[in-house]
Amino acid sequence: MSKTIQRYFQVEAKESDSGTVTVIASAPTEDRMDDIVEAPWRLDRFKSNPVIQWAHRYDIPPVGRATSVTVEDGLLLATIEFDESDTNPLGQTVASQMRRGFLNAVSVGFAPGEAIDRRTFPEDDPRHGERGMVFRGSELLEISVVPIAANPEALALRAAVASIDPRPASERARELLADPELRAEVKGILLSDPAEEPETVDPMAGLFAPDPLSSLLGHSD
Repeated sequence: MSKTIQRYFQVEAKESDSGTVTVIASAPTEDRMDDIVEAPWRLDRFKSNPVIQWAHRYDIPPVGRATSVTVEDGLLLATIEFDESDTNPLGQTVASQMRRGFLNAVSVGFAPGEAIDRRTFPEDDPRHGERGMVFRGSELLEISVVPIAANPEALALRAAVASIDPRPASERARELLADPELRAEVKGILLSDPAEEPETVDPMAGLFAPDPLSSLLGHSD
C-alpha cells in the first residue's frame, strides 16, 4: 500500500515558556473512518525536513517546523515552533489561533507500512471492528495544522489542558484513554452521525480558497 493517507486529530496543545507548542499528533485510537494508527512510526524522513504545513497545502511556505517528534507509549508527540516573522502572516495567524483555542486540530500524512483488516482480529481484541484498518509501522511524511479533527477520543485529550495538571501530556492522555466510560461517551457523541467518505477522497478538499490566509480569516477578493 503505497499511497499517502491523511488522518485528523484533535490536539492536546501545551505552550512552553519558549513559545513552542507541543501536541499529540496521533493516538492509537479509532477515528471516524474506523481506522487505528499504531506505533511503531518511522520518523527519519520527516526529521530530515520537519516542516509544519497549513491544511496540507504544499504550494505555500510552511507555517512552522517541528523541533522534536517522538513516540511515547504509542502516542506521536510533536513540538512545534511557528514562523511568526513579519514575512509569514499565515504563520502568525495559525500560531495565535492555536494558542487561543480557535484552532485545535492537526493532521498527519503518512505512508502505511502494514495495513490489517480489523475484522481479522479476535472479537475480544479492542482493535476488532466490522470495518476499518489497523495501520502500523507507518512512515510519517508531514504534519499539518487543520481546522477539522476526526479522532473521536482526542476531544478527551484536549479536555485535560483545561485543568491545572503538571504531569506530562502523555501521562494525562494515557489516564484519560484508559477510562472506558469516557471513551464510550466521547465516541457516542462524535460518532452519532459519522461522515461517510470514500477512501480516495481528501476530506479537506474544497474547504479552502486559493489563498489559505483568506480561507482562515474568512475574507474573499
